[in-house]
Parts: sequence; structure tokens; C-alpha cells
Amino acid sequence: MLAPGGAVIICLIPIVGKLMGVVQVRYLIACGFFIMGLALFYSAQLVPTTSYAELVRYRVFQTSALAFLFVPLSTIAYSTLPKELNSDASAMFSMSRNYIGSLAISLATAAVTETKQVRQSLMAHWSSDYNANGQDYLNTVQKVAVDAGLPSPAAHQFAVHSYYQSFMQQVSMVAYNQTFMVIGIMAFCVVPFCFLLSPMAKKGPAGGAH
Repeated sequence: MLAPGGAVIICLIPIVGKLMGVVQVRYLIACGFFIMGLALFYSAQLVPTTSYAELVRYRVFQTSALAFLFVPLSTIAYSTLPKELNSDASAMFSMSRNYIGSLAISLATAAVTETKQVRQSLMAHWSSDYNANGQDYLNTVQKVAVDAGLPSPAAHQFAVHSYYQSFMQQVSMVAYNQTFMVIGIMAFCVVPFCFLLSPMAKKGPAGGAH
């Protein structure tokens, strides 16, 4: 699933490199964050029956945004620095990118875990003995297990286990979708700040780098 996304980045980066010669870099960065927001909103449609092809589309859409961020961000980070500071700036930029990336992954993982716990608590009423749909599910699975040759006590345990797995799968889908939405909103919020960056193009400042 990850391979097609990597292929998309490889194909898009040369195109973005050419665009940097004619379009202000800050516009490309803003476009990257905007596409990322759209991609994350688009990805917030996970359901237990989501197919492999759909997951690939989600991933390709997400990675297409990265092509508009990798090179433009690196370029604009050094645009106003004298050449003698480039090596120090490169080390600082790489360290910051790695640190912030690791921190963001940790925060996203924590957000998914916490959201799962909250959603599990909110959705627990669906698994009560008074929920007709839940009881119908248990009875159906138990009947299938008995028809397959399991004794009644084992069939009941199998039905409960199956019900719990389905419940937790639903909780996970909701948690991931909510996290995608939150990160997508954050990506959209970054877009206006991109226009505060220096209005430069790769081949030279547009009227002078400011």
C-alpha cells in the first residue's frame, strides 16, 4: 500500500521542481498544505469494508501533498541565509524536521489511542443486553457456530468474541477518521501562514527576496 505513494512522490517532485522556477515557493507550500488537508478529509472515510484499492487511493492522495512540501520547504529555509551558514542551517533543518516528525507521529498515535478509549466508552451502550441489534447479532453468530458443530457453550463464547472484535473494529475506524479530520483541519490552518514566507522562486527572487 505504501509503494504507490512513494512512486507518486518520485513522479511529482521533478514537476514541482520545474514549477519552482515560475511560481513563488510560498504558493507551492500553501498548495501542499491545502492538498494535505483535502487528502486527510478524504481519508476520513474508513469503514471495516474499505478495500485495498481505496486504501491505496487514500495513501496516494496524502503523499501527493508531500511532493509540494519537501523541496520547496528546503529551498525557502535557506533563501535568506549567507552561503557560509548553509552547513549549520542544513544541520539545524534536518534536526528540526526529524524531531518534529517524530513528535507529530507520537502525538497522532496518542490521539488515536485516546480517541479509541473515548469512543469505546460512548459506544458501549450498543453492546448492552437491551440493544436488539446487538442481541440479534449474537444470536445469529451463535446459530452459525452451532450449525458448524460447536457445542452451545462454546458457540456462545465464539459469538461474544466475534461481537467484541466487530465492536473494537468499529471503534478503531471512528478513532482514525476523527484523527484524520483533526489533522486535516490543522493543515488547512497552516495555509494562511505560508503567505508570510519570502516571495521567492527557485531561479531567483520575484522582484527580490524579502
